[in-house]
Amino acid sequence: MENFKLIQAINQSNFLRHLFFWLLFFAFCLWMKVLVGIATTGDLDVIFWNVLPVIYGCYLSYYFFAKTFRRKNPVKSIIGFFQACLLFVLAYFIQSYVVEPLIYTKKIHFPQPLVLNRFMVTALWLYLSVTVLSLCYFFGLQSLLKERNLQKVEKEKLEMENEKVLAEHAFLRAQINPHFLHNTLSLLYAKSLMSCPDVADAILILDDIMRYAMENKQDNKNGVLITREIEQIKKLIQIYQLRYADRLFVHICQEGDLTTRRIIPLVLITLVENAFKHGDLENPVYPVQINAIANGECFLFNVKNRKRDGPKEISHGIGLDNLRKRLSQAYGNEFNLEIKNEEHSYEASLEIKYSI
Repeated sequence: MENFKLIQAINQSNFLRHLFFWLLFFAFCLWMKVLVGIATTGDLDVIFWNVLPVIYGCYLSYYFFAKTFRRKNPVKSIIGFFQACLLFVLAYFIQSYVVEPLIYTKKIHFPQPLVLNRFMVTALWLYLSVTVLSLCYFFGLQSLLKERNLQKVEKEKLEMENEKVLAEHAFLRAQINPHFLHNTLSLLYAKSLMSCPDVADAILILDDIMRYAMENKQDNKNGVLITREIEQIKKLIQIYQLRYADRLFVHICQEGDLTTRRIIPLVLITLVENAFKHGDLENPVYPVQINAIANGECFLFNVKNRKRDGPKEISHGIGLDNLRKRLSQAYGNEFNLEIKNEEHSYEASLEIKYSI
């Protein structure tokens, strides 16, 4: 378990991952030199000074050359190559003729021309080798990240498809067999037309709503006109007014050009239905406020009602969770549905942004 936690920590930390890699590299170099008999395990400091230029050379080449090389900009790549080269030679010179003598308490001296020439040749060859190593690392890392991103995109795409299927199934399960209900409503309308006209009117309105739901039961990219959704809202209000003998107070406000805007069906009516089920509709001081506003490239819809005291009606239908899934599937990040559930009031606000 402890080993697993260590591996997990190394995986999650860039610093620990790099440190772990260079420790392995150092151990490999030591093992190779001991294997061929040119060093012993007591020569750790010698191996360290040999490995150190490889370490800072890789990072210099990576940050000054490899990144610009990938962008396919020849001028910046050449400049980055020589920048890294000069910094590497300078760092290697300081290590060899300043730092190491100080560590071993030796006298610091500037090398002779012949020694300096050999040093420069060695430094340049070492830099070129390190540059190849850093390029291999960089492009290997980019390839790995690209593969991970592709896998992540595929996974997200699969999850979205699964959510779409689940939302569609939930939407279909929420509906009573519409053809059976339509036929039943037609029968009830015919039976009640002479004896109870008000009930017949309510049945006829409900039948219209059901027909609308049947025609638009599956979401599509184009959706339906917002004005048609608002028509269904008004029919729903008529049904509730018949139920409560016209004692309900509802205020509808429409602003902007709603005749050209479209929305996936049965969204607005769902938000309004929640207000009618759970709101206090008979208080003239706090009427149900329904606002539909077309503002530039946005459509705003807001329903606010005062909460009813006492028991609430049992909620059926699509529900807010399924509604969010449908909106997400249709509009992605171009919508915002906010619910404010306060002590005495309930408010649902929907904003949809339409691409230009």
